[in-house]
Amino acid sequence: MSCNPVTNTGCVSPNECLLLSSGTTTCAVAGYGTQGSSCSASVLCAGGYGCFGTCRKICLKSTGAGCGAGSVCNSVTGWTTYGACT
Repeated sequence: MSCNPVTNTGCVSPNECLLLSSGTTTCAVAGYGTQGSSCSASVLCAGGYGCFGTCRKICLKSTGAGCGAGSVCNSVTGWTTYGACT
């Protein structure tokens, strides 16, 4: 099932949208970590977030959508469509 990791939509509760290291999406039970939360794997972060040492919000590289005010959408190795906010 395809879902949108920027808006965390497209999954049936309790599943949330997770973006895998391959850049593909999946629906699965996620953790609770949000921007800046410590993590060792993306499943520890809430839907719409990925783990990069800390949970970071997933964003759309082409527009920066998903990042809050003052945040920037940065490229992630292996991902062509999505990035992570800092």
